[in-house]
Amino acid sequence: MAQSYLLATRMLIKLDEQQLGWVAAERARQTAEAADDPLLIAEAARQLAVLARKADWHDQALSIALTAADHPGLRGGGPDHAAERGLLIQSAAYTAAWPAMPPGCGS
Repeated sequence: MAQSYLLATRMLIKLDEQQLGWVAAERARQTAEAADDPLLIAEAARQLAVLARKADWHDQALSIALTAADHPGLRGGGPDHAAERGLLIQSAAYTAAWPAMPPGCGS
């Protein structure tokens, strides 16, 4: 179920439907936590960070991404855990750099 909500979140982000994206991302987070799946929890957090960044809530986006990257469930796992952690750190770095980017370089 969490994977379905994550897919819906990605589609809603692409369609610039932020309010519905928040709902889907939050449901993805809740179902991932209920399943105790660190990868899905981390991916839900990454999508929430993207939505926060798009809403110009850069501090919150940075906090969401870095907190999720520091989750113990992502440490010591296989390559998929390291990759997800890397995506979260990359998202945090992009968020930190975003206000300094020239117009038209991203959101």
